[in-house]
Order: sequence, then structure tokens, then C-alpha cells
Amino acid sequence: MLAVYLVAVALRSTAPFRRATPIRGPHWRLSNYWATIKWQWAFVAVLLLAMPLGSILGLAEPETANWRAYPQLVFVVVGNIVGGMYGPIVLAWSHLGFRRRFLAPFAPVQALLPITLTERLMWVGVSLTTGICEELMFRGFALEYLMQQPFSLSFGGSALITSVLFGLGHAYQGRRGVLRTMLFGAALCGLLLLTGSLLFPIVVHTLVNLRIALMPASKRPTPALAR
Repeated sequence: MLAVYLVAVALRSTAPFRRATPIRGPHWRLSNYWATIKWQWAFVAVLLLAMPLGSILGLAEPETANWRAYPQLVFVVVGNIVGGMYGPIVLAWSHLGFRRRFLAPFAPVQALLPITLTERLMWVGVSLTTGICEELMFRGFALEYLMQQPFSLSFGGSALITSVLFGLGHAYQGRRGVLRTMLFGAALCGLLLLTGSLLFPIVVHTLVNLRIALMPASKRPTPALAR
């Protein structure tokens, strides 16, 4: 069920990029943002009918990991995100040369990046939705499901499969984007293993996505687009 959902999302997301003249207007972006919010929450609602929320939020054997044993982990992870991802955004706003280098890796998904204030505010909702819903889907439901009967996979095997699925769900970012997303998914699985709770992967995932709303645009929007 999750795999079918990911294929549908990947095909829908990559369709505009496969056209000769992709639609890049603000209405298209806002429509995609809203569709992401709507369908992810709807899918999570269906998942909750199949598995209790308590089983999704934590590992099957929570005694193997306890976030209280790693209180410094929260500060280290969040600090690295704030310093390593949000710090360069400040430089990108103030230094044009650095801005070009900073935005270069985002070129494959430039059409999806928010430009206007309305789009940036909507992206906050997208960040919260993907941070919560995608973690419930992948590091919660799918990971736990593969560790149960009839699959009975180890945590490592389940993490590998869910990370691959997570990467494929971001096929619109291109091959490098898919690989980066797979590695990011694996890191989130590791964070879940260390803490035994889905809370910290949700926070990290949300912070990583939220930075997009603060990034400078590669070019200034026209007055009509700004409106």
C-alpha cells in the first residue's frame, strides 16, 4: 500500500518536469503544496486504521533505546542543523556570489521552491506535514510493519528498505536527490534507534524541510508574481 502510494506520488511530482514547457507559475506551486498536505494527512489517517498510533511512534522493543540516556543528542543534532543548514542561508541573503553557489544544488527542483510570501507561508505547512506524516509512514508504520510477521526483518533490513522507498518517493529531485534522500532516511532511522522515539526524527525532518521557506529566490519575482 505504501509502495503504491509512493509510485503515484513520484509520477505526479515528476510529470511537470517531463514536459517540454513545465508549468512554473505560483498557482501551480501552491496547488502542489496543498496537494502534498492533503494527501499525506489522508494517507496517515488510513494507516492509523491499520496500526495503533502507539506502535507507530516507538520501536517494538523500546527498552533497547531510551532518549533520556542521550540528552545531549538533542542539542548536538539540532545545533548542527541550525548551524550547518540555517547559517549558510543568512550568508546567501547577504552575499550574491555565495547565494549562487548555495542555490546551485537546488536547480533540479527550482520550479517547486517558494518565492512569494504566500508560498513561503504555505511551505511552513508543507514542512510540518512532511516532517510528521512521512516519519509516521516510513520510520513509524513501514519500519514497524517489516519487523513484524510475516516478514520479521531485523531493524537494519527494515531501515534499508524504508530508506530506499523514502528516496524513491523523492524521484522529482533527480538521481542525486534520491540518493541524498535515501541517506537522510537512513540517518533518521539511526536517530530512531538511538532514542527509541519518533519524536526526534520528526523534529529533525521538519527543521530540514523548513529551511526552504527561508532561502532566497534565485531571481526576484515580477510585481505580478509577487502579488
